[in-house]
Amino acid sequence: TLTYRYEYTTTQADLDRGSVLNHVSAESPDDPKPPVEDELEIPAVVNTGMLVTKTSAQASFKEAGETLNYTVTITNTGDVALGRPDIQDSLVPYSSMRLTGDSNGDGILDVGETWTLTYSYTTTLADVAAGRVLNTVKVSSPDYPDKPAQDTVETPRRTEPAPLPPAGRITNNLAECFE
Repeated sequence: TLTYRYEYTTTQADLDRGSVLNHVSAESPDDPKPPVEDELEIPAVVNTGMLVTKTSAQASFKEAGETLNYTVTITNTGDVALGRPDIQDSLVPYSSMRLTGDSNGDGILDVGETWTLTYSYTTTLADVAAGRVLNTVKVSSPDYPDKPAQDTVETPRRTEPAPLPPAGRITNNLAECFE
């Protein structure tokens, strides 16, 4: 019986794969039998995480037809890459968003990487009637669909105070009010 011991340092690729597969093969040059083989797969313990932050450049809106500009940042705070994140916005389709920050262009949110999405929304009569625009973004990874992240921004409708009546004569004499 021979026993060999050695160490292996895991890599980011091992974490992203979800395990380390160790395959061993042993044979004797004096034995005509095929080599003896075995393997052991050790699952990775991964911590997934995303931080999603949404902001609006406008603090409020007044009427239908106004443009609200949004910025969403998505940061991978875990220790494993998140493949092809699914980005769902309650008001705007992903195809209408501009993405920056995918440094290698692979569509994978790498560890520590931050993506920024920018896009616009035009207010509607329904928004005016509701008195606000409520916009939610939800991001999930197909690799870890049970750990989505989201953020919501509420932009209220701005109401102007009623105008003051035109300037006129002010009197303290009640009799003059009825002239």
